[in-house]
Amino acid sequence: MRAKLTLLALLLSAFIFAQTGFRPGYIITQKGDTLRGQIFYKNEDAMCKVCIFRSKDSTINYTASEILGFRFIDGKYFVSKKLNENTVFLEFLIKGKVNVYFSTDSYSDHYYIEKDSLGLTEMPYKEEYKIKENSEVLIKSKKHIGLLTYYMQDAPGLEPDILSIKTPDKKQLIALAKKYHKVVCNGDNCIVYENLPPGVRVNVELSAGVENFPGYGSGLNPACLSTNILAHIWLPGFSEDCFLRTGIRYAWIKLPEDISLSTSASVFRIPIQLEYVMPTKFIQPKVAIGVTLYPSTFGPLNFPVTSAMAGVDIKLSKKYFLSIDYDIDFDSEYFVIKDIGSNALTIGLNVRL
Repeated sequence: MRAKLTLLALLLSAFIFAQTGFRPGYIITQKGDTLRGQIFYKNEDAMCKVCIFRSKDSTINYTASEILGFRFIDGKYFVSKKLNENTVFLEFLIKGKVNVYFSTDSYSDHYYIEKDSLGLTEMPYKEEYKIKENSEVLIKSKKHIGLLTYYMQDAPGLEPDILSIKTPDKKQLIALAKKYHKVVCNGDNCIVYENLPPGVRVNVELSAGVENFPGYGSGLNPACLSTNILAHIWLPGFSEDCFLRTGIRYAWIKLPEDISLSTSASVFRIPIQLEYVMPTKFIQPKVAIGVTLYPSTFGPLNFPVTSAMAGVDIKLSKKYFLSIDYDIDFDSEYFVIKDIGSNALTIGLNVRL
C-alpha cells in the first residue's frame, strides 16, 4: 500500500510542478540589444517580479530595473515600467495608440492603460460587500469605465462597448482596444502580444496495448488487449499546456469458468482527467490525474475510481505524434485508494488538429 500511495504522490507532484520550466525566449537589455536563450516560465505573479534567463554560459536573475523587457517565443511579453517609485515588469497585452498592460499579485489582478498624451495609469477596480436594507450586497466599482471613456474619448462610438465591461479582464480589454484602433488609426494595425484562445482545440489519440487487472483477483488473465480512443481538449484558460483528457478505453478480458458462464468480458471506461503536456520541442513528457468512470457492471467497478497517467509524446511531424501512455486505475471507493485495480501500457498516434 505504501508503494502504491508513493506512486500516486509522485504523479501528483509531477503534475503540480510540471507547469514550470525553461522555455525559448529573449531579453532586451538596457542598450536595446536582444539576447536569445531560455526563460523560466512560472506563474504570472512571479514573472512580474523577476526574469530568470539562461544562456549557454550561465543563469541570471534580472529585475525590471536591469532590463527593458523579456518575451517567450510567440508567447507572453513583459516590459519594464515605472509605477510610483517602483520599477516592475508588466505583461504587454496590446500595443497601439493606446497600450494595455497586465500584472497580478496574491490579492488581485491589475490592468493598466497608456497613451502618449496621458501617460500610464492603472484602471481602478475593486469589489466589496456593503449592507443595504439589512442584507449584504456585492458592490463592483465603475471607475475603470470613466478612465476608459477618458482615454478613448476620440472614439465616442465605443461608449456602449466600454459600458459593457463590468469586470475588466484580458479578453474584453484586448477586444475593446482592437476596436478603438480600427476607429482612430486610419488602417494602422495594433499589435496583440497576448495570444487569446482561438476557440475549441481538440487533439485525437488512437492507441492499443496490453493491460492487466491485479486488483481484482488472480483468475483474470495477466495480459489482455487494451485500446483507446481519446480526445485531448485544450484548456488555455487554466494553463496553456493543459488539456481535459477523456474518451473511451476498452479492454477484452478472459474470464475463468468459476466467475461466469461466459468466457470473456468487455470493459468500457471513460477517463475524465486533467492532463499536462510539457512544451518541449521533440519529446514531450505528460502526466494526467482524475477519475475513470466504469459504465459496465464488471465486479465492483460500477463507480468512479481514481486514475492517473504518465507518458510521452514523440514528435513525428508538426501534426502527428507517437504517443506512449501508462495508465493506472486504482481500486478506490469514494476516492480512497485501496490497491491498483488495473494498469495498461499503450502505444498509438496523437493527431493535433
